[in-house]
Amino acid sequence: MERSTALCNVTIQQDEPLIITDTRADPRFSTNPLVLAAPFIRFYAGVPLRGPGGSFVGSFCIMDQTARDFSRHDRQKLHALAYQAEAELNAGLLP
Repeated sequence: MERSTALCNVTIQQDEPLIITDTRADPRFSTNPLVLAAPFIRFYAGVPLRGPGGSFVGSFCIMDQTARDFSRHDRQKLHALAYQAEAELNAGLLP
């Protein structure tokens, strides 16, 4: 996968979570190869992860082939999981 087509690439360019309830309705992603062909991503939610130096190094994300709503509660749960992943990453427990 080319980094330029990865939805996570957009996630790590901002400080806030990126929530796209329907990728085909979002002009930034509607022509993305990952939306138009396999894996046919329709829903994406990602939180940027910071490394030990404070720079963004990746994202914690979930995707689905079905467009869907994402509640405030869902957002809180995703953020909590991303926080745990970031803590593990910064503790040197993840490669």
